[in-house]
Amino acid sequence: MLEDFGSLGKWWLPNNPEVVVPGKLSFSPGSSPTLELIGSFYSSQFKEVGQVENITLSSGSFSIEENSNLTSGVELDFIKPEEIIILGLLDNNEEITLYKCYGQIKKFELVKNRPTLSFNIEYVFRKIHFKNEQDIKLKSISVQYSHLEKWIGKSGIQIILEEGNKIWMAYQPPSTIHLTKIGNLELDITFSQTNFSWGATDYKANIEQKTYLSIKNLCNQPLDECIDLLIGFGEFLSFAMTKPTSIISIAGKVDVIHRGVVQQANGSFTLGEEELQETQVIIMFGLSNYAQNYEVKLSPNEMLFLFNVSSMAKT
Repeated sequence: MLEDFGSLGKWWLPNNPEVVVPGKLSFSPGSSPTLELIGSFYSSQFKEVGQVENITLSSGSFSIEENSNLTSGVELDFIKPEEIIILGLLDNNEEITLYKCYGQIKKFELVKNRPTLSFNIEYVFRKIHFKNEQDIKLKSISVQYSHLEKWIGKSGIQIILEEGNKIWMAYQPPSTIHLTKIGNLELDITFSQTNFSWGATDYKANIEQKTYLSIKNLCNQPLDECIDLLIGFGEFLSFAMTKPTSIISIAGKVDVIHRGVVQQANGSFTLGEEELQETQVIIMFGLSNYAQNYEVKLSPNEMLFLFNVSSMAKT
């Protein structure tokens, strides 16, 4: 589920991987993710903005005349960099891609020339590295909303009671429900294949079905278009349920090039042929007016209206 997240890691730019800077990635569902670096990717923290008699820093409004490593007569301001992609590796070795990053100097110690550079992030992709923007091609995005399964009202779980206190449990995922096509994006309701757990001593068993809105993006439409669509669908659900719905999780599927290791007859190892493999990535981004109500109990009887498969089939 979407929840507060924070982790230390090391970070670098794809075009300059030699410069690695420590920092902390933080995320709260109600605001944009942030990256706070202890240091900087850049050789200088300033940019020239004009000529003056004394050197001034606009954020501090003071002049430096003696013992300065700055050129006299040049007005400087702190840089405000924009990076399409920043790559990272968390302390647990999880790969991270930060997409659409807007930075600023948060703190600067003049004597030590040590900045604290902070970035606001639009999107975080967990468990993958995208080295350039062209690689971000999400085939589909699956979103789990609070109470969506109750609004849809379809379950593949069967419980059979027999004589002699026998209980049989079975699960067959319901068929995918096609909702509509908006532009080049297709909207479906899909169901988890299985989520079965049992106790260590076989005294407890649980089968849980999860229901998702799936957005198929086979024509590689912009990510922002997909995000706007899933946010709009959440607003529609809030209207239908009479209470704000929460986004519990967002995951995307992407094809990545993989080259395995092949052992030769002489015992040596070589790289195998390149092949595409589908992998799942976790997506995080800030949501304005985020409603965290997935723990609130909501009965279908309290909803304004429910999903109707037969009416959808006629449209």
